Amino acid sequence: MDVYPVGDAFSYTDIATEEAPVADDGITRELHGAVVEFEASGRWPRDAVACRKVAAALLVQAREELLSDLGIEAEVGEDFLDVRYPEVAFRVRVFHPHELGDVAQRVTSFQAPAGGSASPSAADLARLRDLWWRPRIRNALHSHALRQPALAGAARLCKRWMASQMLSGYDEFVEHLVAHVFLHPAPFDSPTSPQAGFCRFCSLLDAHDWQHEPLMLDFDGRFSEEERMSLRRSFERSRSESERTTYFWVSSRFDPHAMLLPTPPATVCAWLQQRARHALGFFGRKLIGEAPAGSKGWQPMFALDTGVFDVVLRLRPRGRPEGGDSRRGGLARRRARTEGQALRSLVEKVRANLSPVCLVFYDAEGWWPSSGARARFSHSTRTC
Repeated sequence: MDVYPVGDAFSYTDIATEEAPVADDGITRELHGAVVEFEASGRWPRDAVACRKVAAALLVQAREELLSDLGIEAEVGEDFLDVRYPEVAFRVRVFHPHELGDVAQRVTSFQAPAGGSASPSAADLARLRDLWWRPRIRNALHSHALRQPALAGAARLCKRWMASQMLSGYDEFVEHLVAHVFLHPAPFDSPTSPQAGFCRFCSLLDAHDWQHEPLMLDFDGRFSEEERMSLRRSFERSRSESERTTYFWVSSRFDPHAMLLPTPPATVCAWLQQRARHALGFFGRKLIGEAPAGSKGWQPMFALDTGVFDVVLRLRPRGRPEGGDSRRGGLARRRARTEGQALRSLVEKVRANLSPVCLVFYDAEGWWPSSGARARFSHSTRTC
């Protein structure tokens, strides 16, 4: 049995905390995810539904033992267990390879074909992503962040910048690009500061030939030439499929056919690269003292070009002043978290309802220009 962390706080790359459901004691706790994975065993059922029922039974048993043996309170959900400590709560889920063995074979085998009629369903991919892929990515990032502390700071800075460009929700894509900058720095040395890591991130985003070259992220440095050729063949095959819309192709040992990593849509590729070029240019001018007149600090680097959007909505909680709530007390923090969750829920509903006619982009962090979430709508006919 292995226990894997899931949330980005475990790799020190988080820029916002998720709040656990409030318990009867009224205490606000941070929520962190974890997956308990059991090794292959003949005693586990082969049927996916039966596997989930066994996992649910284990969670119920764990709750009873935590309370009786250790006095730790926990609450069982539909397929998870929330273990409550004084300041944090851990959301634990149980996974066994039997549940998604066939799906994993098609998705993670270097020789398996990507796409086509044998492609797994969206639900199976989502479950494999949550229970198998994310824990392994987080474990790898945790190890590299310990070896290169600047990696975590660079990832946080790049996530803030992506949010400022209305591209919240692609944190794992950012982490993969930042990891590539640190693990494959040639012809340079690995960045030694978050600022240098941010510049390399922007340069990679802008200069890489995404249309003709796959980005291969080797977390453990063990890619063989045969495996690299398999990844390239998968990439070239995907480019020949007219229905394939992935533009930012990032593959790794855990996702060789780029089927699990959520990436920005192909319709924003050129605009995102242009924004990365703008941020990198301002960074260079700022360093040599040639920043545009009137620019204050580093704020222009996070500037947003709203000209590409058809409709702009600004969401601000009722009663909050334009500049946001400057208090930092416990009540203010809890209120801000609750408001943030409500705004994210609203944005997700808008995205779901308008997805047939347009693309919806948003800033979940409220980084630009003041607090509160913002949404931008771009008509789906825009292309790059």
